[in-house]
Amino acid sequence: MNLIRVLLISVIITGCISNKQMINFDENQVIGSYIKDNLFNVNYLVDSKEIWRNSEEYALFIQHGKVYKTLGLKNNLELLNAYPIKIDYLKENNEYKSSSQILFSNPKTNYLDIFFKYKLVSNKDIFNISSSSLFIIVEESFNIPLIKWKGKNYYLIENNEVIESIQNLTPFTKAIQIKHKKIAT
Repeated sequence: MNLIRVLLISVIITGCISNKQMINFDENQVIGSYIKDNLFNVNYLVDSKEIWRNSEEYALFIQHGKVYKTLGLKNNLELLNAYPIKIDYLKENNEYKSSSQILFSNPKTNYLDIFFKYKLVSNKDIFNISSSSLFIIVEESFNIPLIKWKGKNYYLIENNEVIESIQNLTPFTKAIQIKHKKIAT
């Protein structure tokens, strides 16, 4: 009987993240196939850094809207130098590239080179927002050549602050969707 419950819940939870999902914007929420408790408490640290924790003892360290470290997941990550997205530069130049280093816990790696490409996109369906909204959507393409993993993250930005994002944290897991109740300053 427990197996049937687990399978039923797994089918419901493991569906792709629906960007049209009704989420309470009055709460800090993280939606993902492996996260059961979507409500996260946020503690503000220094330099626009935040620590998001839930009852499952998952911890997401976020800076400028980007997850740069995790604890409690099956495969944790640590990204060096989570720089803010250069929104003004993107408005003028449409794209730019950067690089950093990242490590994973399962399997344990040394720091690996990761390459990013940022560009503005106009597909409002990514976050299910109306075309009249005054938001900017940034696509962050990433590539880690050594492990042949690449993908795309998306950031919904209002007033130069990330208010929602869809981020791939580790290989072989589905992306998570993060909704900010209030913007960190």
